[in-house]
Amino acid sequence: MESIAKGVPMVCWPYFGDQQTNTRFVGEVWKMGVDLKDTCDRLGIEKAVRDIMDSKHTLFTQDANTWENVAKESISKTGSSSIQLGRLIDNILIMSLINL
Repeated sequence: MESIAKGVPMVCWPYFGDQQTNTRFVGEVWKMGVDLKDTCDRLGIEKAVRDIMDSKHTLFTQDANTWENVAKESISKTGSSSIQLGRLIDNILIMSLINL
């Protein structure tokens, strides 16, 4: 989340749980980083870092900046995250009043 919010490209090496899904999104859907998949060796890491810092830097940075802007919009006063958080708070308050 921090990388998306700041528009920083990522090198991802999933370990367990939802990390496999998250890293696939970073590499294949959002295109803001490299997914090392299940293999992590010296050459793979070197290639991923070189891609992000040199050969494909512009592409990764552009996509990362796009997602940064989307994240900023979602937390703005009229953004989807702010609206949904407000709804959650309202629902919790209603539930607490019902249980009195």
